[in-house]
Amino acid sequence: MPRNIDHIRASKSLLGWATPALHSLIDASSQVKGLGHGFTGHNMDLIRAAESFLGERGKLEATLHILQDIGLVEEDDWKPIWERVKRRRKKDTV
Repeated sequence: MPRNIDHIRASKSLLGWATPALHSLIDASSQVKGLGHGFTGHNMDLIRAAESFLGERGKLEATLHILQDIGLVEEDDWKPIWERVKRRRKKDTV
């Protein structure tokens, strides 16, 4: 299961933005109910809620989060992009 920071980094890498609070909310929903990760809060209701509050961006980001959690989007899919962006930012500040 990806860590919260990995969801955020994947969103920034693949979508160009991240909403950290959304990822915390998605993961908190399953922890609060105690039914196990992915059983609650990782479904179409969540995607619709994210879209309702955050528009198309929220819908895409929630979908990406769920795809990561079920293993369809893996670290190898986004990490090379993240590393390139990180190197470019470091070079720009020097």
